[in-house]
Amino acid sequence: MDWIETLQKLVPWVSGLPIVPKIAISGIVFIIAALLLLMIWTPRPTIAPAEDPSVVEAFERMKRVLLPLKQLDDGKIMVGDEQVSKKLEQYYLDYVAIANYIRDHPEDIEGTYEVIWEHGGANRAFINDTNAFETVVSAFFETYERAKSGKGEQ
Repeated sequence: MDWIETLQKLVPWVSGLPIVPKIAISGIVFIIAALLLLMIWTPRPTIAPAEDPSVVEAFERMKRVLLPLKQLDDGKIMVGDEQVSKKLEQYYLDYVAIANYIRDHPEDIEGTYEVIWEHGGANRAFINDTNAFETVVSAFFETYERAKSGKGEQ
């Protein structure tokens, strides 16, 4: 509480000064107060979710995992060089659609987010075979959601 005592001694000293130094001191106090208020009330700068480094990183990871996934003209779904069994194809369709969008729009993070929304958002049915795809899609989706709400990397 030494600063209170110092302030108590400083006030009479300042009141005894001539008018010009009083104006200068008042100006300094006003500027400091204005800067403090400006810092308090100015909103933090926000970046678009698609520019958030954590979203970009999650998108790149998702891109690497999903790009080997494709559907051939005859309807067969392939993961790399391996064909997905007919009875499991329905579980792959959402991921194929997302992979196709990424393939056609490799830099469109916002559009990919919208496509994921169209294909279940955070609620896709997945099985052990599609777990790797679901993991990266969910990670990207959740990271984008956090960045959109302002709780991402700052």
